[in-house]
Amino acid sequence: MNNNSIEILDPKCFQNIPQLRYIYLNENELTEIPDHIFDNNQILRKVDLSQNKIRTIGLHVFSDASKLKNLEYINLRDNALTSVESWPIIRMHFTGMISLHNNPWACTC
Repeated sequence: MNNNSIEILDPKCFQNIPQLRYIYLNENELTEIPDHIFDNNQILRKVDLSQNKIRTIGLHVFSDASKLKNLEYINLRDNALTSVESWPIIRMHFTGMISLHNNPWACTC
């Protein structure tokens, strides 16, 4: 589904596809990722959301490690993220890789 000018994701769009392993939504027009969108995708391994306009990631996206124990890679590079401070996966014991480069980070150092 990459490069399709997708602007909005219904929070239930992947609900009936529990066997989903890879999601490629890169190069679209997404501005946010809704809460609970991947809750029913327990064998999900890779999510590519790069090259969108994502400003917001819901607090309950990737927040349940027990449901997403197969997740290995999240690509969020080249978006509009300014902070991931409140994003639960940052505080979880996630052992996979998260790509966050080329976002306009608001550094308060």
